[in-house]
Amino acid sequence: MWEVARAPSLAKYCDLLARAQAQLASAPEQAKATALEADAVVGGRAAPAVVVARAALALGDAEEAAKSFATARARDARSVEEPNALYDLARTLRATGKLDEALHSYRALVPRLDLLSTTERKVGALLEAAHVAMAAPASAEAPAARADEAAAWLREARQRP
Repeated sequence: MWEVARAPSLAKYCDLLARAQAQLASAPEQAKATALEADAVVGGRAAPAVVVARAALALGDAEEAAKSFATARARDARSVEEPNALYDLARTLRATGKLDEALHSYRALVPRLDLLSTTERKVGALLEAAHVAMAAPASAEAPAARADEAAAWLREARQRP
């Protein structure tokens, strides 16, 4: 009762956010609209921006997804730690040409790979991670280390059903 008295709009916000999450797979346009509605109810939180970013990526707009992910991360640095959101962040960074950042995201994702929703996403993440490891511009890392990392991810992808 006291929580409702302190934050009366929080229940509506949570309902809208849960609905937006559920709509992501089947109706990304509706998910985006519902997330924006949740943000209007309780503004300044990262979760609606993450849903908007994931919906934008599903709709093929990587630039909007990148902006929304940046907004979410500015609001809360831990907002994309959930594996499906982290995978979509890595895909967005890859699509916008930020390969070093994408590689960092894939490296954070791979240990949590089994928490992704489908086998296709798990194998896809490994294949994309290997591609990014080989395509990212040379940095302080030795090219051989990146090649070994990519080969390990490809072996892992091959072993999955």
